[in-house]
Amino acid sequence: PAGPCWFCLSSPEVEKHLIVSVGEHSYLALAKGALTNDHVMILPIGHHQCLTSLPEDVAEEVDRFKSALRKMFKKNGKAATIFERNFKTQHMQLQVVPVVRDDANLVKKEFLDQAADQEIDLNEIPSHVPLAQLAVQGQPYFFVETPNKDKLFGRINKGFPIQFGREVMCCESLLDMQERVDWKACQLSKEEETAQTKEFRKMFAPFDFTLE
Repeated sequence: PAGPCWFCLSSPEVEKHLIVSVGEHSYLALAKGALTNDHVMILPIGHHQCLTSLPEDVAEEVDRFKSALRKMFKKNGKAATIFERNFKTQHMQLQVVPVVRDDANLVKKEFLDQAADQEIDLNEIPSHVPLAQLAVQGQPYFFVETPNKDKLFGRINKGFPIQFGREVMCCESLLDMQERVDWKACQLSKEEETAQTKEFRKMFAPFDFTLE
């Protein structure tokens, strides 16, 4: 990477107190400036730019983390929305934000409606079409996997709102917390982050395949 990367596990820049679980190729960490105390990220250990550039073994493990999180959230009456913004980032970050199960059906509509309102390119894609087939190498994109496993994809053009994923999740019909759109407004002290990570690790442990 050009310059220090905040997300390469070997980098001194990594905030290790946010790490929940480490696999062979990827890891799970609490999001900085998280929307909720169970908002996490799945990241590759090595330096990979985006989902579409992941080697097969890394992609498979990322899927295992997704599946483990889905099971955990289901047990807690929630459902995961997963999104990636491959734009102005050097290192892949998959954001995983849960909503209460009753709101799971609203996620797709909210993303598509808000994209249409802001003239953002976002469309539903057939589940069997691999992401790599749609994303031209080097082209910035935005990708969402809804709690119902619908997949939405759009190419990012100039003027894309950097916090779009958070904006949608914060809207009235989902998390209803518009004041938390900007992650900087949600920052906690290191002590609070450490405590939250510990709490999440405990909740995730029964589903954590890295402990097997």
